[in-house]
Amino acid sequence: MKFNEEREEMKKPVVFYSGNTVVRAGNIVCVRGEYFDLNWTASITDGVNAEPVELQQLNRQSFKFQIPKNFQDGVYTLQLCGEECLSLTLNVPKVRWMQGNQGETGTADGWIRMQGECLRVTNDAKLYAEFTSCDGAVTRMEPQRVYDDYSVGFSLEGMAEGEYRVAYYNGFASCDCGTLTIAPSLEEDWRKTVYNVLEYGFPKDAVTDCTGALVSLLIYVQQEGGGVIYFPRGRYRLTGGFHIPQGVILRGDGYERSQIFWTDEWHEMRVLEDGKEHWMPTPLPEVMITADGNFAIEGLEFAAARIGRLFQLGTSEKPVKNVRIENVRVNANAFAGGHLHARHGQYNYIGRCEVLKETMMDKSDMFSIFGSNITIKDCKFLWSGRMFNFGGNMDHLLIQNVIFGGATAVDDWMPIGTLDHAILEDSEIHEWTCGCGGNNIYMARMKIQEVVDNNREAFTTDITAGIDYYGPAKMDGLSFTFPEEIEMEKAKPGSVLCILSGTGAGQFRTVKEVQGQTVTIDEPFLVAPDEQSHLTVNYMFRNWYFTDITLDNGGSLQFYTAQGNTVVDGMKITRSGGVKGFGQRVYSSVANNWYNSYINNTFSDGNYYHMGGWYIDQNLPGSSFLCTNARNITDEPINLCCTIRGNDMRDNTLIYIDDAVGGGICDAVVESNHSADCRCGIYIGGSPERLLLSENTFERVDQEICYKA
Repeated sequence: MKFNEEREEMKKPVVFYSGNTVVRAGNIVCVRGEYFDLNWTASITDGVNAEPVELQQLNRQSFKFQIPKNFQDGVYTLQLCGEECLSLTLNVPKVRWMQGNQGETGTADGWIRMQGECLRVTNDAKLYAEFTSCDGAVTRMEPQRVYDDYSVGFSLEGMAEGEYRVAYYNGFASCDCGTLTIAPSLEEDWRKTVYNVLEYGFPKDAVTDCTGALVSLLIYVQQEGGGVIYFPRGRYRLTGGFHIPQGVILRGDGYERSQIFWTDEWHEMRVLEDGKEHWMPTPLPEVMITADGNFAIEGLEFAAARIGRLFQLGTSEKPVKNVRIENVRVNANAFAGGHLHARHGQYNYIGRCEVLKETMMDKSDMFSIFGSNITIKDCKFLWSGRMFNFGGNMDHLLIQNVIFGGATAVDDWMPIGTLDHAILEDSEIHEWTCGCGGNNIYMARMKIQEVVDNNREAFTTDITAGIDYYGPAKMDGLSFTFPEEIEMEKAKPGSVLCILSGTGAGQFRTVKEVQGQTVTIDEPFLVAPDEQSHLTVNYMFRNWYFTDITLDNGGSLQFYTAQGNTVVDGMKITRSGGVKGFGQRVYSSVANNWYNSYINNTFSDGNYYHMGGWYIDQNLPGSSFLCTNARNITDEPINLCCTIRGNDMRDNTLIYIDDAVGGGICDAVVESNHSADCRCGIYIGGSPERLLLSENTFERVDQEICYKA
């Protein structure tokens, strides 16, 4: 008998998911798995007290229960006994990825960050990490900073170089974090020789072209093996681009004092149909600055009108490594400058693109980066197009203390690309609709403001790819073969194979290989699908943590395409679209939202007039929503195990749950939310399956719960 057949026959209960946030006394826990419909007696303990538990909405693949209200904060263990037994522990930490000051590695004078779930349960708990060296020596240290429940940081000062096995303890339980390498500083080997540009033929008048002098100096420094090219206080005019060699630092006296600028040279005089001469734009330069990695820029400003892409760093075939951009300001606008501005000032973004025969997203990225270990900090960017175009699976990115500002009225979405292992924190975004795709993303303490031109969205995951199929597949071990008529072009390594319904539903695995109609996954499912299970392949963005983000006067933070294991915690949303989680069939693929939690967020001043009340009634003024929905697909749980807990909804805001297709939303929990001064507290449309409402409160609400079939 095969292993999976034996497991099927024994029907041992298996847990796929039991939450991704800290739970406390009185909270409802939703558990997803397989073979739960057994005759059980259930009890739970907090280590001091033990009480019986009622399993609510129990079925073969899920159940819910409430943690007793008299329990203390900490780790809870649920015991299920009967024909088979199951033990489940909650609030155990899970580190999804570690990130050092050099990306995958840290240095002996650097730091390491851990991102994941339940890294902090209580504020006074004793947190620590243990670093075990190859010879078995153990170093225990407390965090240098606890950012929130999802990120903690440790100083590596005094640690010896080498490999360490790392474990983390959240005050109640521990987890294995994997291996950390402490390596030499990458910049330590860079030459420290300083080349003052004023000593190498650079003019001092801020008028004469410096391009030739800069290019010659860069070539010379490259031949010398690298060094620091120093721009003393002043303004340096360029008319062309340049290439930064490896091992080079471009350094100024601070972006307020040292400026590199391009003037508006990109136009020409033409005679048009009216028989008159007009200044017309010539095509934008393709790129101003290129590099191969292992370089830094610090203390400089780059200013311009009418330029193309500012930085092109690496390609998908040849990615860069080790880039540091620090204390840099960019102030540039491809649509501005001299006669160009006068001629085309009447056009909006789309009109200008049509006149110029260019699109910002194709030709005016500020940073186009393919690579790893990229640090951008203490910067300020004012730019007319897309700020960033990060290439596929951009590893180990750190952005902090950056202001992103749109320099024109850009009424288009400007995605920043695909990230993997990224920390984006302590930054501001103004007048710029952005979004990204990828896995393992921590975004915290951000301010997103005045994003109204693209009024639907302030941040969105409107990036998707997958097969247009959800149904049975032929199975052979880790390989799954889809019907011949299914187009498989969008099924690629790195995407996920999802079991949508049937045996094993609620699991996904990373696709390792695609050959024709067959995909091979990286590891077995805990419970294998059978011939009746429905499967699909898509790009599901996983392990995202959004915490302490302010969204003011903008569109929505929305997950429009496939999203898994995402937490939105502690957002403050004012006069904005809100938060929206979509499960749907879109762009000819299945985009499921699974295991997403929206907790402890504050919504106020929900009079978002930039869009009408299109969710409920086109004739109503707009509102702010905390929304989870399912649409465009029938009888498949594409929005699974959503938790909406502890949110404060005020001033014409509402929780919106819409299952237009029936059975698309499954096992949602809406608990302990408070609504005040609203027309409707909780809106429920369609037919969600196993929706549990618990202990929500209402104050001066016209209709507490609104049902619409």
